[in-house]
Amino acid sequence: QKPGIYLVLGKTDDGGDRLYIGESDDVAKRVQSHPDGLNFEVTEILLFTSKDENLTKTHIAWLEHALIAKAKASKRITLANNQIPSIKPLSKPEQATMLEFLSNLELVAQTAGFAFFATSTRTDHTSQSEQTPKEDTEILSLKTKFGTAE
Repeated sequence: QKPGIYLVLGKTDDGGDRLYIGESDDVAKRVQSHPDGLNFEVTEILLFTSKDENLTKTHIAWLEHALIAKAKASKRITLANNQIPSIKPLSKPEQATMLEFLSNLELVAQTAGFAFFATSTRTDHTSQSEQTPKEDTEILSLKTKFGTAE
């Protein structure tokens, strides 16, 4: 019975990819029933929780909010989430901890094939001397009143 984040990946009837990002106080129990209510065929589920008891409901809600915002901004997949959840303020130390957790979560998710949270780097075929940093890179930054993640 641990709180956590879950990512549900699947396909619609017309073959489109869909991603649902959710949270729960008991993430293992939640994913046993929740995917049945989604409007797409579930192909993969990825769960994230903490090894200890330090991840609270507020932390989980903050992470869910951040992941949904980053997935929407990346425009790499269609989200099945209808709304972005509201978040409660975190203290500065909690913000730092959650930003680190978010960074680690994104790395693990990408390694597992859930690479939907960062914008892609554009490639410009002009000569190197003609390129400016704006033309060949994009940086995704999530800024909320509770913290910033890049």
